Amino acid sequence: MSTLRLVSHNVFWGQGAPFDTDQPGPVRSDIVNQLTELLLESNPDVLCLQEVQSASTFSSWSATMEAPGVYCPGLELVQYGGAILSKLSSAVTDATSAVARPQRMWQLVEFPFGASSVRIANVHLPSARQVGQAQAAKDRVSELTIILSHRPSVVVGDFNEQPGGGVDELMGSAGFLDAAVVTGSGDLPTSLGGGRGDRVWVHESLVGSLIEYGVLGKSELATDLDMTDYLSDHLPLWIVLDSDAMGG
Repeated sequence: MSTLRLVSHNVFWGQGAPFDTDQPGPVRSDIVNQLTELLLESNPDVLCLQEVQSASTFSSWSATMEAPGVYCPGLELVQYGGAILSKLSSAVTDATSAVARPQRMWQLVEFPFGASSVRIANVHLPSARQVGQAQAAKDRVSELTIILSHRPSVVVGDFNEQPGGGVDELMGSAGFLDAAVVTGSGDLPTSLGGGRGDRVWVHESLVGSLIEYGVLGKSELATDLDMTDYLSDHLPLWIVLDSDAMGG
């Protein structure tokens, strides 16, 4: 394939927002159905999800979205699992293979792209909520260093850190560019609270193929479902890569 449309979203365990704890129960089918419709509107080739709380929840997302995929549980906090849904990607590795157990998860797949393929990492890095600011900052860099050792070209997900921190320093030194900044969209928030902890990083060798970056607005996640104002506390974001644009 010459183009790749990748969507990333922290689905907040399919609970809807507000949701005050980090101990989710089963997904709410009404939330999942509305989120599925929203996420599939852009016809993604690869869909990366964070905060998928169990293998059975992954199966529910996969069935509802009619797409196969791979699941990785949270390693220290099992409810912070992740999933990559795609009909054409093939699994490379994930956090269950790592000697150093991450707090949450990471996973990598390969997707056909042009005459070759692109390696995509879906990540959810540690939050200060569990371990404090200083330790979380160190752990994010440590986990991300391991992820980068598997040579992804695109890294997406919830980095739990605002621009300008250790994540940016490491990604920049490894040759990655923030897709939002590259496309002039660095002022767009990726969460209900207005922050930009959810990011898409593209390696400099691939950035010539980046033709689109976007974030759904807060109003598009608004809902009138019972006890819920929004479908998630995070906003879906996406990129489009076109291998034919590399030389342009």
